Amino acid sequence: MFRFEPVIVSGTGAVTGYDLHLGTKRHLIGRIQFKAHRAFEVPASITLSVEAGRWFLSFCNENENTYDSVAIGDRLAALPDEELIKRVKGIDRGVAVPVYTSDGEALGFTDAEQKRLAKRERQIKRWQKKLDRREEGSRGYRKARHRIARAHQYRRNVREDRAHKISRILVDDPRTEAIAFENLDVRSMTGRPKPKPDGKGGFERNGARAKSGLNCAILDRSWGQIRIFTKYKASRAGKLVLPVSAHHTSQECAECHHTHPDNRLSQDRFVCQRCGHTANADHNASINIRRRGIEAIREGEYHPKARKKPCA
Repeated sequence: MFRFEPVIVSGTGAVTGYDLHLGTKRHLIGRIQFKAHRAFEVPASITLSVEAGRWFLSFCNENENTYDSVAIGDRLAALPDEELIKRVKGIDRGVAVPVYTSDGEALGFTDAEQKRLAKRERQIKRWQKKLDRREEGSRGYRKARHRIARAHQYRRNVREDRAHKISRILVDDPRTEAIAFENLDVRSMTGRPKPKPDGKGGFERNGARAKSGLNCAILDRSWGQIRIFTKYKASRAGKLVLPVSAHHTSQECAECHHTHPDNRLSQDRFVCQRCGHTANADHNASINIRRRGIEAIREGEYHPKARKKPCA
C-alpha cells in the first residue's frame, strides 16, 4: 500500500529527496515528497491520521542510540560541588511562568503567542455557542465543529512549538550537563475532583469549577511536553535529565533551608521567616531543585533500577 522511491538527479546520480507513494500502482491515493535528514530504513507500517480536516502521515524508525546515562552520571559525580553547581540546572515549572531556571532565566510564551492563544480561546467559546443552537448533522453544525477543531489544533500547535523552543534553549546551553526537573504527576494533578454526595440525593460543593480552571492553566503551560522534549534532546546531546522530589520546593529557603508555608507570601515573592532571605519565588524553588539534583547525582539515582521479578 506504500513505497519509497528516491529522487535522483540525472547526470550526477545524487539523491535529493524521496517520494512516498500511497496506494497501489493501479489505485494511487497520492504522493508525498520529503527530505530525509538522517539515514532511515523502510518501515513495516505507516500511520495516517486526520485532525481538524488535515491529513498527517507518520512512521517510526529505530536509530542507534549511544546515550549512556550511567557514564555521564559517574563523570559528574566525580566533580566537586562547586563544579556541579555550574553544570547542573534546576527547572521550576509554574502557571504564571512555565519555566524558571536556577540561573534566573524565565522562559515562557511571547506576548504575540499569548494574544493568539487568547484569541483562539474566544473563538472556541463563540463557536461552541453557535454549535448549541444548530441542528445536529446539518451543514452549519458541521461547520461549527470544524471551526472549533481548527481552533483547538492551533492552540496545540502553539503550545507544542513553544515546548520545543524552551527544551532547545535548556539543552543547548553549553554550561549545562545535567537538568533537574520536579517529579510532577501532571495527569493526577489535572484530574477532576470526585463528587461528594450530601446524603439527600444531591451533591456538596467540591470546587470543581475552580479546579477546572487550574487544570486548564496547567495544561496550557505544557509541563509534560517540556520535560519529554528536553529528555530526548538531552539524550542526543549526551546530557543527563534527573527527576527530583517536588515536596516543599516552593516553601523551602534556598539559603538556610527553613521550610514553612508563610515563606511564600505571594505567587512571585519569597521571604524566609527565619533568615529574611528575599527572592523571586520561582527562582528560589529552582535553586532548591538544583540542589536536590546534585544530591541525586551524589547518591547515584541516575543508575537504572532493577526490574522486579514476578513471583513463580
